[in-house]
Amino acid sequence: MTSYTLSKASPAKTRADAVVVGVVRAEQGPRLAAGAEDVAAAYGRRLHPSSPRSG
Repeated sequence: MTSYTLSKASPAKTRADAVVVGVVRAEQGPRLAAGAEDVAAAYGRRLHPSSPRSG
């Protein structure tokens, strides 16, 4: 059975099978939501929104 748990814990200290990062609409196009920097730092990578730019 699938279960979901929402957490405000630091991603660097959290074990998970998947991590979801929000994307918000901005004038310049899609932007990662607040907190994405912590996820990127925990994984040692830069994150980019994967949503296509819509007009």
